[in-house]
Amino acid sequence: MTLYKGMTVNERLFLSGRMDEFDALVRAKDVNGLKALLKDVEITDESSMRAIIESLGLEYMPRQKETRCAKRKWIKFLFLLVPLCLVVLLMAFSNALLNCWMLLIEPNYIIPKESNIFQFDVNQMNEGSGDWWIYGQDNKNYYYYIGHDSLPYITFSNGAAQICSGFDKLNVNTWCGKITEAFKSRDTTVTYAELFDDGYHALLYRSNYPDALFFVKLSDSSLYEVDSIVDFYEDFTVYQSETDLKKKQTRCIEKNI
Repeated sequence: MTLYKGMTVNERLFLSGRMDEFDALVRAKDVNGLKALLKDVEITDESSMRAIIESLGLEYMPRQKETRCAKRKWIKFLFLLVPLCLVVLLMAFSNALLNCWMLLIEPNYIIPKESNIFQFDVNQMNEGSGDWWIYGQDNKNYYYYIGHDSLPYITFSNGAAQICSGFDKLNVNTWCGKITEAFKSRDTTVTYAELFDDGYHALLYRSNYPDALFFVKLSDSSLYEVDSIVDFYEDFTVYQSETDLKKKQTRCIEKNI
């Protein structure tokens, strides 16, 4: 049993004869001295000491220490967070920076300006051959450029890809090979129109160099050269010439084949 059990603070101070000392410490705002005095009269609980000192209008010093400690923890957390943010940013921009670098170092790496593509891959065509090709795609077309070729690129639509049996965007051999061979041998700029009518699934291609050449590819058929002119601005309507009356797509395809 302690000497001061059940007594108030004032009773403990009076019994110990230290009331005047307590008053002097309060006037001097000596918090550390007050804490030592309270411990002498057997008030050692941290929360009780804080309540007594704060009731006197004084600031309990450990609270400042706790605040500084909390600030230090936040500073440490921020120091740990900054490198993590830098890593995430580097990962996000590394691919874009790599693509920009590849576009700048070699003028022949031509991906069409009209496309919104900003990512492409370099692939080896055949192991050990030294040949390579660049593949890319946007929401409308696929593009590729053969590394050893003088032609800038070949454009291949998503619609055309759906018609090609076994199409693989990373395998040039599945890109309806006869069509791409015709592109490479005849032209550097090729446009296309897709024709779907009464069960017919056809692609009509137009080459502008050296002459206006046209090709029709029906599903699971060979590539046919035709002499039609395609108006790309009126729902892909096929004309025999620019001034002729409109023809139905099916009859035009059947006639020219």
